[in-house]
Amino acid sequence: SSKAGVVFAYDRQLELGYRELHLTGKELRKLLGRIVHAPPAERPEVQAELDDLINWSNIANDESDFGASLRLGADLFNHDVCFAPQAAQQLSTAYTLLGRAPFAKLAKLHAAKRRGG
Repeated sequence: SSKAGVVFAYDRQLELGYRELHLTGKELRKLLGRIVHAPPAERPEVQAELDDLINWSNIANDESDFGASLRLGADLFNHDVCFAPQAAQQLSTAYTLLGRAPFAKLAKLHAAKRRGG
């Protein structure tokens, strides 16, 4: 986890707003490190684990747990520039769903700059 503060509404009664994904913190950093350092031939297999995590984050969004996507996007953004496209997608989706459209736009623009585009 990036330890960056993420702020979102959470309804304790309904338990809506955030859910913990199955990979966070140290385990997520290990996965991201494996992806960064994987030989090209092995990268798709390791990348599939991240794709699965992103899928679960998108399911959380569908169920109004937008904080999961916000946290994952921040962790991806802070780990390595190679994750800029996934980070931008997660962050822009989360910010849009949270009603923070200017931050969604900023996330996309910043990720594009990080990629050099």
